[in-house]
Amino acid sequence: MTTTNAIDPRAYLGGWLNGLVAMYSADIRAIPEDKWGATFGGCTRSAQEVTADALSLLDWTTAAM
Repeated sequence: MTTTNAIDPRAYLGGWLNGLVAMYSADIRAIPEDKWGATFGGCTRSAQEVTADALSLLDWTTAAM
C-alpha cells in the first residue's frame, strides 16, 4: 500500500513568498542610499535591477496564488 501526501500549493507559495519578502527587505535596509545605482564590475547588477527582478517574482507569485 502506498501513502501519498497532498501538497498545498498555496501554502508552499505563501511560505516562499514570505521568505522572499524577508530576505529582500533585509537586503534593502543594508544598501546605502548612494549605492542604489552603482554596479561593482564583473557580472554584478545595480540594486535597481535586482529590485525589478524581485517585483517580478512577487507579481508572479501573487498571481499564482
